[in-house]
Amino acid sequence: KNAACHNNLGSVYYSLKNFDAAIQEYSTAIRLNPAYADAYYNRAAIYYGQKKYAEALADVKKSMSLNLADNATLDLYGKILRLIG
Repeated sequence: KNAACHNNLGSVYYSLKNFDAAIQEYSTAIRLNPAYADAYYNRAAIYYGQKKYAEALADVKKSMSLNLADNATLDLYGKILRLIG
């Protein structure tokens, strides 16, 4: 199995607003490749939208630790911190 395929499938589900299936695919990508920063970021974005801020924060921090934090990741991190204090 290929982590990138699961990440991409998660993005398809995300675009269809099937967030539970998207989370499942992103989680599979992470299980297959625990260093897959994009999958952590993508899952964090869904958790953020679902107001699951603790889960979103954990995933965005993991993404940052793996990927030197691009602008989108830093933006999401800031949004979460503003909401949880």
